[in-house]
Parts: sequence; C-alpha cells; structure tokens
Amino acid sequence: MDWTLRSDIAKTVDLLLATIEGFRQELLERFEAETANSSLPGFRAQFQHAADNNIFYEAILNHVQGRQQIRSVMINAVQSHLKEIAPDSPMPIDLVANYLVGAVLQLLDWWLANDLIYSVEEMEKIFLKLIRQGLPTALDTNQDLVTT
Repeated sequence: MDWTLRSDIAKTVDLLLATIEGFRQELLERFEAETANSSLPGFRAQFQHAADNNIFYEAILNHVQGRQQIRSVMINAVQSHLKEIAPDSPMPIDLVANYLVGAVLQLLDWWLANDLIYSVEEMEKIFLKLIRQGLPTALDTNQDLVTT
C-alpha cells in the first residue's frame, strides 16, 4: 500500500474518531441537562438525539464499538442519576441501569428500522409506560404474562 493511501486512511479514521467523540459528548450533555429536571434519567434526550442524528445512529448502533460507546454514556449517566435518587436501593443500581439502557437501545433499533414512525414524545411515553407500569398495564390486560 502506498504512503498516500495510508495517509488518507489515517485521516479518515481520525475524522471518524473525532466525530464519534463529539457525538458521545453531545449525548452526554443532553442526558445531564435532562436528568437535572427529572426523576428518571434523560430518555427523552436519547430519543431526541437519535431522531436528530438518525442516519448516524443506524450506522453506529449496528457497529459493535459504536453501540458500546452509546451504551457506555447511557449506563454511566443512568447509574449516576439512580444513585442520587435511590441511594439505599435494595436492587443493585448497575443491574437496573443495564436493564433500562438495554431496553432503550432495543427500542431505538426498532424505531430507526421503522423510519421513526412515532414522535420523540410518543417514544418516551411508550418507554415510560413499559417501565413504570409493566407489561400487563402497557398492554391493557389483566392476564398474568409471566408464569412459573
């Protein structure tokens, strides 16, 4: 490989890494701004960020390292917020944060694949209904959905 091609590849990689870092920082700032005014972490910020950057999100969420970057920002922000609002939680905060972030990432995957058919506000409401009220309430059924 000649040196000019290597130089071009190196510049492209540097630009991509800088773009991802800027993207990660913007998401973190939005998350922090929203969590300051809410009892739940900044999930609306996450949906809004995905809507504003949907093409980039589709690419990054399908890339292992990219998905891990987004996940890492979210996990850290959610854990920090949950530790503040529930310092004596009997359930491990990292477990709850991983559950919430995993659910949001899966919803983002679905939402992006379906061309953002719901608004940011609707996605936040759907997500919050699922986590606040559980599946039976969200699905409007009295049926026991989990049997042992």
